[in-house]
Amino acid sequence: MKKLLLAFCLCYAFSASATELTDKNFLNVNSCFSGPFASFDSWWSFLSQHKSGAAERMAKPENQQAEASLRKMFERFQNTIVCENFDYIVDGVLVRGFYVAPKPGAQKAKLPLIIFNRGGNGDLGASVFGYIMMNFFSMAEQGFVIVGSQYRGFIKQIPNSGTDEFGGKDLNDVLKLVDLASAFPQVDSKRIGMYGFSRGGMMTYMAAKQSPKISSIAVAGGVVDLAKELETRPEMENVYKHRIPNYATQKVQVLAERSAILWADKIPKTTPVLLLHGGNDERVNVNNAKDMDKKLTELKHPHKLVIYEGDNHSIGKHRKELDAELVAWFKDTLSNKKP
Repeated sequence: MKKLLLAFCLCYAFSASATELTDKNFLNVNSCFSGPFASFDSWWSFLSQHKSGAAERMAKPENQQAEASLRKMFERFQNTIVCENFDYIVDGVLVRGFYVAPKPGAQKAKLPLIIFNRGGNGDLGASVFGYIMMNFFSMAEQGFVIVGSQYRGFIKQIPNSGTDEFGGKDLNDVLKLVDLASAFPQVDSKRIGMYGFSRGGMMTYMAAKQSPKISSIAVAGGVVDLAKELETRPEMENVYKHRIPNYATQKVQVLAERSAILWADKIPKTTPVLLLHGGNDERVNVNNAKDMDKKLTELKHPHKLVIYEGDNHSIGKHRKELDAELVAWFKDTLSNKKP
């Protein structure tokens, strides 16, 4: 059922409704709650029509019960959450992003910003509606603004969308969101955290090394030594060959540039690190988190390691614990307290 809920189309139906993102840096802004996601019924119908075998799975009694629970959640979020897709320009390239925040109310205090770095590459692993809803709407309700980049080259239908370099120029797409922090409504631009999942962990380490504006980071299922990881997952070399510029001639150098364990001392010690990993991660070996924990300990860098024993890459069996850990971490470290 979880796979069914998190698998959604990559299209966005642009609507003319009022939006919260009005700064000139944000283009083609539209609500996430539009098109097939305008209501729970249209969303459920979309799943039934476009996902193979979805109608049969939905008909099962246990999934009908899940439908009622999910409907209640969806309708609550529509009343409490602002979610918008937007485009922004980086290096002359059009990049797509998303924005999630609690609906403005009587409370006028500025909120900390969490920049999320997704996993995957191209449109694989994109932050689609279902993923955003299940991972970030509840976090926003607890007092955060969350934004994320889909990285350049995300959808080929976007004119001048650039090319994903897997930790190359696409890192600028992440750093641009740091620079735009004050342009997002409700945001306290002095309290910026960053959370990366899988490939996004690599992006998070690289961004933290470059930007002193990032106050705290969290990495889930992240790789810290790309060359070493090829020993356990050699198929990733096809991704590197296709996406990383100069890989054929400068393999050692370009992988080192993307491997945080080799330059962990360059991450400011004022930026605490939360390491999260599934103990049975089938994609990124759990030793990445353990080795980074050892390195940060040697450097006396503030950090915390959490291994979810028996869980996989997505840490899906411990979703509630993971979400609670992230919320507690960022509430602590973005309120000028020691982690």
